[in-house]
Amino acid sequence: MNSVYLVCFIVVLAVFPNKGLSQNPDLITKTCDKTLHKDLCNSILRSHPKSAQADLHGLAIIVLQDAKADAWKIKEHIDVLTKATSDDTLIKMCLKEFAGNIADAVNEIEESIKALDGKKYADVITWISAAMTNLDTCGDGFDADAKPVYDPALTELTEKYTKVCSIELGITNLLSGVVN
Repeated sequence: MNSVYLVCFIVVLAVFPNKGLSQNPDLITKTCDKTLHKDLCNSILRSHPKSAQADLHGLAIIVLQDAKADAWKIKEHIDVLTKATSDDTLIKMCLKEFAGNIADAVNEIEESIKALDGKKYADVITWISAAMTNLDTCGDGFDADAKPVYDPALTELTEKYTKVCSIELGITNLLSGVVN
């Protein structure tokens, strides 16, 4: 009896060899080509082990997970800067506000994942836009008096985070049919 199942399984594989794999092997390229940051998009998606089998929704989830990981890296870096900062009250206050805004951004990314799973694309766009705005607001708190806080590594982390969020907005627009 087991040989009958084995033969049926082999026949199914022969007839439908690509089922279970990405229906479009160029999905990552086609998707990333429609974002503002094609190279970064390709880098993120091609380095993820599940992307080759993912559909567009799966690619969007991978990018959201990357944005969330980037936000946590920023938070960790802010914690290091806070500990290394002297007793300058203004700088510590700015860093504390920055850390709070990043925590809010992480929550907004988590809400985006829930909205994406529910195919509520307008909500995803709202949550990701808010997550990006939270980071922009952080920089507003560093006025001319707090310039010594400038840190090239923090700048690099925040720029990547913003680009990843932008990539997510592009993919969500593809999912919603706004962009073809």
